[in-house]
Order: sequence, then structure tokens, then C-alpha cells
Amino acid sequence: MTLFAAWQSALIVGDDAEQRAARAAMGGALSILRLHYADDSLFFSLAEDPLGLSRTEVLELIDVANGEEPSAIPV
Repeated sequence: MTLFAAWQSALIVGDDAEQRAARAAMGGALSILRLHYADDSLFFSLAEDPLGLSRTEVLELIDVANGEEPSAIPV
């Protein structure tokens, strides 16, 4: 099982804290991956095809990782 598969599983069956942690982890991984691609269309096609995520979902996950959504750790 890949990390993304484990995170997607946590989004489906995990409790609230596990879901927030999975969203933050996925967003963090996607934001790091995005740094490696100068072309946004290539990045989004790579995120959409194997991961099954839409452009909107990818951007929302990146927002979570960047702190624009509630984090997994209450502050």
C-alpha cells in the first residue's frame, strides 16, 4: 500500500483527527511534488491520473498543508 493509498483510506474510515492528518499529509506531499514541476498542467495531470484527484481537490489539499484550513493538531 502506498502512502497516498493509506492516506485515502484514512480519509474514508478514519476518525476526525485521522482525516485532518491525512489531508495535511497529502497536501504536504503534493506541495513538495509541485515544486518539481514548472508546468502546472503536467503536475495536475500527474496528480489526477494515478491518484484520482481533481484539480480543485489538489489545490484544497495544498491549502490544508499550507495552513489555510484547520490542521490536524489543535492550536
